[in-house]
This record gives sequence, structure tokens and C-alpha cells, in this order.
Amino acid sequence: MIDSSFLENLALRLYEEVRPLILDTMQLDILCDLIRMIKMEIIAGDVIKRSRRFIGVSFLDSFTSVIIPIILKLEEDIRERVLYIAHSYFDSTIKDYVPTTDDVNYPEKLYSKYENEEWLIEYYAQQRNKEVK
Repeated sequence: MIDSSFLENLALRLYEEVRPLILDTMQLDILCDLIRMIKMEIIAGDVIKRSRRFIGVSFLDSFTSVIIPIILKLEEDIRERVLYIAHSYFDSTIKDYVPTTDDVNYPEKLYSKYENEEWLIEYYAQQRNKEVK
């Protein structure tokens, strides 16, 4: 039987190796996929349930009691990274944005883009009239 201190050291080593990779990642889609995988596959138990057939139950229970807190900590780090990236994007791009008159005049931009498509202009006009009524 494997000692629990060995499992704890192994889990801690996993955390120490994976965390810098997470902190270096600037791609939101990858980070969101990692969160989804952690929630759906690992925490929801799919990986653990499938592993019960191949690994002894007592080992798996001690393994999950050690690894799940580390995985949850990784998930927390990933979520913080997503918030950091979103906040950085907001500060650098959105915060100081001042819309122009063209930006605010969105329906006209839409109509001018499709001015040769008469049926589309009528469709949008009907939709807008429905919303007003």
C-alpha cells in the first residue's frame, strides 16, 4: 500500500508543476476548457468512477482525498487567471473607449451594410417596429 505522505508529496508536486503553466496562459478558451474539464470530468466523478474498476477502492479513496483538494486549488487558480485576463483586457481596451457617432448609430450601420438587400432592410424594420409596439 502506498503511504499517504507519498501521495501528498505527489499531489503537491503536480500543483507546483502545473500552476506556472496556468499563470503563463493568456488564452481564455484554454482556461475555460480546463475549468470545464475539472468540473465535469474530475470533480463530478467520471474519472474517479471509471478508475474504481482498475484500481483498488481503498487506494483510490486515499488518492482522491489527497488529489481532489489540489485539483480544486488549481481550479481556483485558473478562475483567478481568467478574472485577471478579463480585468486586464477591460483596463487596456474597454475602459477608455469613447464611442463615435457611427458606433452609436448602429441601425444605420446595419442598413447601409445591406442597402442592396431590400428584403433584409424590410425584415429589420419590421422587427424594430414590433419591439416598439
